[in-house]
Amino acid sequence: MKKIRFFTIFCLLGCLITGITACNKPAPEEPEKPEEKPVAVASVSVEPASLELVAGEKATIKATVLPADASDSSVSWSSSDASVATVSESGAVTAVAAGHASITVTTTDGAKKATCAVTVTPAHVNVKSVLIDPVALTLETGQSATLAATVQPEDASDPSVIWSSSDESIATVSDGGLVNALSIGEATITVASVEDGSKKAECVVEVVKPSNVIWYKSYQDALVEPYAYGGIGHPVSNSFVDGWGELVFEHSIRSLGEKAFQSRTALTEMVLPARVESIGENAFNGCSSLVDIHLPEGLVSLGASAFYGCYSLKRIVLPTSLSEIGSGAFSRCGQLEAFESALASADGRCLVLDGALVAFAPSGLTEYIIPAGVRSIAPSVMKYCVRLESVTIPATVGRIGDYAFYNCSTLRTITLKGTTPPELGENAFLDVDKSFRIVVPSSAISSYVKADGWKNYASHIVAE
Repeated sequence: MKKIRFFTIFCLLGCLITGITACNKPAPEEPEKPEEKPVAVASVSVEPASLELVAGEKATIKATVLPADASDSSVSWSSSDASVATVSESGAVTAVAAGHASITVTTTDGAKKATCAVTVTPAHVNVKSVLIDPVALTLETGQSATLAATVQPEDASDPSVIWSSSDESIATVSDGGLVNALSIGEATITVASVEDGSKKAECVVEVVKPSNVIWYKSYQDALVEPYAYGGIGHPVSNSFVDGWGELVFEHSIRSLGEKAFQSRTALTEMVLPARVESIGENAFNGCSSLVDIHLPEGLVSLGASAFYGCYSLKRIVLPTSLSEIGSGAFSRCGQLEAFESALASADGRCLVLDGALVAFAPSGLTEYIIPAGVRSIAPSVMKYCVRLESVTIPATVGRIGDYAFYNCSTLRTITLKGTTPPELGENAFLDVDKSFRIVVPSSAISSYVKADGWKNYASHIVAE
């Protein structure tokens, strides 16, 4: 028993000594760890590789750097054209305007690159209005003209238009706005936006007869030839079609020269081309059967005695464009009842141009009061008013022209309201009734008797 305890104590003591010895021994040094090498960037890619954006839209491009454990995975972004598309530091792309741009990502490490192709289309711009030029058009049958359409705004996304005609028997229109005039009448040409049909514009097209043709009617359908060819030339053909005579000339007619149809007594009606601007002296002188004549809008002048002796003419429509009327243009038109014109007096009897009484419609009248405001009576204006017995001249008249009342054989009383004698032209009262009286204000008798021209009629001047 003692022997066993001693052995145990001895073992414990040995262990203790061994431990102390071990503690006093220096610890061994740890081995050095190897240096970690940086992981280089191998590549970079983008997703998506291409983008299609509308101006104003945004999108984000994702960059992927490989390997995933690359030591420096930072990148930078750039745009080849910032006016088309811009890019932020995080790859956010903003579409600016239509065009193409390349968005490039570049790695900081190794400058590896990847590109996204960006296509920007314009933002949709709605059509606001459609304009047409011109808005009114006159064409002769067989003629054509091109209308212009303008879509606003100029940058509208869909500027396409469609054309149409309200009556294709009168005028047709092509996809490009070319109008073809087919027959007499009026058609409306419309151009409308394809995008929005409510945006449209219209042109009113009037198709008129050709300007190289004069139409007429005559007694027993007799062919009527010009008397003189000034301004019109010789006709190419002359025939009757559907009850109308057609005088066809080589060129467009803009004027009828002197005596163009003088003394064509079979002529009963005539339609002049739309482009006629002037009718010469005596153009229809002596056309005693002429009942109706259609004058074109655009007619500017009528020559002296243009319709002299047209006994059958009862009414005539004069265009607003008329600005010159020659002396005695409607003299001896005994059945003329009225002028239909903006220049006519309220009763239609007097045609007044720039204050001058230039034409008179005498049919059925035995007495007449010239309207106040008339400043002068043109030469020959009442010539051959053979039924007129009494005329009153307002105080506003300052001149009476040559032959103004020539051969008014029944004229017995001329009453003047002015105290100042108007200037009196040559032979103003030639061949009036021999016993005619000139009635003037009592206070003005002396002035009239002494005035030039009037003193030749002193024996006829009496007080009112």
